[in-house]
Amino acid sequence: MVSTLTVNKEEGYIDQDRIVNDDFLLPGEYFCPLCGYLLWKPCSCFSCQNLFCRKCIRTWLKENPTSCPFRCASFEEKRAPPHIQSILGRLRIRCRNNLFGCKEIIAYDLLEQHEQVHCQFRTKRCDLCEQLVLLDQFDKHSSLCKPTIVQCKLCQCAIETRLLENHSQHCLQENLSNLFLQNMPMQNELNYANPTGQTPIAENAFVAWFQQCIEEGSRSPTINLPGIQAVFQARQQGWLYQNLTMFLLVLRNPTTAPHILLMLLWVGFFTTVFSFMIHASLILWNWMKTSVYYGCALIMAFSALVTFGLPLLLQMSSDTTLIICVSLIFILRGIKNPYIRLDELEMRETSTALSMLYIASFLLMKLFILIVRLYVYCVPPYLTAACLAWIIIFVTFHLRRWFNPVPAVVPAVFQ
Repeated sequence: MVSTLTVNKEEGYIDQDRIVNDDFLLPGEYFCPLCGYLLWKPCSCFSCQNLFCRKCIRTWLKENPTSCPFRCASFEEKRAPPHIQSILGRLRIRCRNNLFGCKEIIAYDLLEQHEQVHCQFRTKRCDLCEQLVLLDQFDKHSSLCKPTIVQCKLCQCAIETRLLENHSQHCLQENLSNLFLQNMPMQNELNYANPTGQTPIAENAFVAWFQQCIEEGSRSPTINLPGIQAVFQARQQGWLYQNLTMFLLVLRNPTTAPHILLMLLWVGFFTTVFSFMIHASLILWNWMKTSVYYGCALIMAFSALVTFGLPLLLQMSSDTTLIICVSLIFILRGIKNPYIRLDELEMRETSTALSMLYIASFLLMKLFILIVRLYVYCVPPYLTAACLAWIIIFVTFHLRRWFNPVPAVVPAVFQ
């Protein structure tokens, strides 16, 4: 797997939308695995022959002087093969200044000269707001420009755009770490620490795994799927924008779309189950700390609603309708998951294996619905509601007694 490198979207990067190519579909090998954009002044690794932008690999080597992004023992730069240069030279690219009025479509080899010398709408990137500005208006813009400020979705702090990516990674890690610690309120009471005051190895391993998931989920993707960078950047936006960018990613990668949807389906399933368990535990915990009788009443009402509402839902819906609706919910939930590694969206299994995974997923959902239908039709609803309510009440009372032990009464003679 490729190691990661965070790059800024500067003038030299050419995304898929700027490529005007009606003759053939450009394969993924012509996109840099580090930045995700079209190869620019390409070079390759002597050992693994993988291609990189010259600018990207040199940025990588500043942080990793002796290693290749593809985990080779050492990196030795080599010129890109002639056929790569030939195919790139056949490409025609829209000028980066097309938004400012330039309608020129230039050959790949002449693009740099046009954008820096001959273009009538030459631009320069402002260091403060990171926007492209017309060269003849740059001095005026510099005197009036202020850093672009955006609000972090996690901590609500005002952050400059150029600092947002690094801030978001640290902020996400800090918030998740705090959430993890808050969800263990009885750590001291349950005496998880050993007599030496150190945390057991099992808990250390879990915390390390949790931190690793946070770090991997906050890294910029290294795969070259068109639109994957937009999906990564959308994590700082609203949920609707996240859905839109993922939908565009699926449309722009039709061959990889089945793998992406299946991946999101199962990520959403496990996320939903885990979130439900966490939220249910926190709700029970709050009820135990306040009024357990009020909690019991709500538990019985919820049990009755589920028990008597589920048969009605099964009567009104077919298995296919339920599978489609539930799958859509899981996919949408998977899109919102901030811990998913976007590198895993790249298809690695064969078409046959992917088909077998789809069949297995469908059969599992079909079997689960069949078991639920069989249970609903064979067991009276009132019996299910009563058993569910009393089990939860029993567990709640005993947990309340466990977490809130009655202090021992000390005789007055010993005081």
